[in-house]
Amino acid sequence: MQTAQTMSKSQIINLLNGKQVKRNIENYKTNDQLKQELQLLCISNGIDEKLISENEYGFYIEGHNVIFRKEKRKQDEIGTLKFRTKDYIFNNCYGEIPKKENFFSNENEIGFFIVDLCGNKITYTLDSAKV
Repeated sequence: MQTAQTMSKSQIINLLNGKQVKRNIENYKTNDQLKQELQLLCISNGIDEKLISENEYGFYIEGHNVIFRKEKRKQDEIGTLKFRTKDYIFNNCYGEIPKKENFFSNENEIGFFIVDLCGNKITYTLDSAKV
């Protein structure tokens, strides 16, 4: 049996497929933090803060092309990870399978990470990896 340090991308995928994993989002910002950042953006650019509006999708400045999307994901979440040919599904969210450099395994954890369009590092790990 191989040790965690020598597992390949395909071995990690096979191990994680159909299992309960933990997703963690680094640089996670709550909706209150997003609203505060938008207020600071207004102040630093001489825009009246009263122009900030909010709807179910996010915050925006009326008359300006600035939108802060509300975060729908949780910072830490447990769910089932299912791999398909070129993508994966985690709690009804889809993602493209990353490059082999994004997969990792050691004595403490096995998983992979991606970086989303906002620059957040999102890590998927098998809880209490027993290798």
